[in-house]
Amino acid sequence: MNYILSNEDEISLIKFVANYQYLDTNNAKIFFKSKKYYKTRITELVKYEYLRRKDTNLVLGALGIEYCKLFNYQYTELNRNQKYLPRLLYISDLAAYYHNSPEVQFTASFNMKDKQVFTTTSRKFIRCINNRWYRLSNISYIRRK
Repeated sequence: MNYILSNEDEISLIKFVANYQYLDTNNAKIFFKSKKYYKTRITELVKYEYLRRKDTNLVLGALGIEYCKLFNYQYTELNRNQKYLPRLLYISDLAAYYHNSPEVQFTASFNMKDKQVFTTTSRKFIRCINNRWYRLSNISYIRRK
């Protein structure tokens, strides 16, 4: 039996993982209104291959990729570069933390830049607060648990 996404919480989660590539399993509860059954929902999404587990993180599964393509959601292929992974996990943590915030709209720099143009400077974290853009740089990597 196939499982069709109909819950806005699940769709929001799939869109997030499609954009940021990774999501710490502990941050998945941010996407659900009910904190009691989010683990069950994640288990179902993994079972039906919308998501898959990679260590303690969630990434898109085969059906999740097809779902994004079908509905033309922005989809970023999984970056497997081990040197880049801590940065991706940190950006995902920040984006998840601010996901439901009415005051802060977090936008990663890779969503703002033209991916066809080579940049020589490092990409900075970017944040919008009340329609004013701020660039955050020199943020130390501290992963929340």
